[in-house]
Amino acid sequence: MLKTIDLKNHPTQGCDTEPLLELRDLRTQFITPQSVVSAVDGVSLSIRPGQTMALVGESGSGKSVTALSILRLFNRGDKVKISGQALWKNRQGQVIDLLALQENELRTFRGREIGFVFQDPGASLNPVFTIGAQIRETLEIHQSNEDSSLLAIQLLRDVGIADPDRRINAFPHQLSGGMRQRVMLAMTLACQPRFLIADEPTTALDVTIQAQMMRLLSEIQEKHNMAMLFITHDLALVSQIADRVAVMYAGQVVETGNVHELTNHPKHPYTKALLDCRPIRLYKEDEPDERILIPIKGRPPRSGDVSMGCRFAPRCNAQKDICMQNPVSLEIFSGAESVRCLRWREL
Repeated sequence: MLKTIDLKNHPTQGCDTEPLLELRDLRTQFITPQSVVSAVDGVSLSIRPGQTMALVGESGSGKSVTALSILRLFNRGDKVKISGQALWKNRQGQVIDLLALQENELRTFRGREIGFVFQDPGASLNPVFTIGAQIRETLEIHQSNEDSSLLAIQLLRDVGIADPDRRINAFPHQLSGGMRQRVMLAMTLACQPRFLIADEPTTALDVTIQAQMMRLLSEIQEKHNMAMLFITHDLALVSQIADRVAVMYAGQVVETGNVHELTNHPKHPYTKALLDCRPIRLYKEDEPDERILIPIKGRPPRSGDVSMGCRFAPRCNAQKDICMQNPVSLEIFSGAESVRCLRWREL
């Protein structure tokens, strides 16, 4: 039996903007024979119905592990310890901690309530079955009373696949990368989830197809009023789709805020460094146009190999001795904005 949480003293009780999903002090550790690796270290996020939260950071910052932890989508052989809370508001208005559920209870949330679009559709689709068979299987599990073949064709049409009556009989290898990603999105929408996790869904696509996918995600989200966690390392995509942004570094959230405020007036040096990594076009008289970018010096730390103080300090141009001495907590200001930096005001 599912355990619900009493909202009597819940901080958002009675608000019209209660979170659909709220992560509280989420921590994920991988236990190996040699050590315990902390991939996610105290992440707290709040996402409301219809809202898009972008989770941004370099590879290895903990973005995907954060998303996988919500539904415990790890390999069976992995030894993983997850703590904290992932509070989900169900259709009856009850709040359930997803991390406290048994495996058989959690299966009812995967797909039906929370959909997941993975980065590599080629690894997610079964190569020996047609895409139609794979979509129909999802439909028959969750919507057994309707004609799954007709629904599958309609889903392919909804995600912009041309000639869906013919394409439904294609195998994954017969489709382009962009079309396979659309098929994955169709399979996710088959369950009509209220929340979508999109884990770098445009990484393997060329620029034109990437733009099409971004428009499609926005249209689908608006049509179905879904909340979305959009994971990316590309800040240029964030302004196109997100309402709010959380920047991650070395397993921690270092800054959160409204997308326009954060991209135009970043507070954390790491956020500023990510924005500076975007190529800038320089115009000079009588010379060809050229683009420059300012790379972040050094490399991200390996999981478990972080400094005592600010984790970004070894790569930060503004670091001082105080930054290296003690752990830095996330400071909340202006209501819903936060930053993990001792010097953000003076910077």
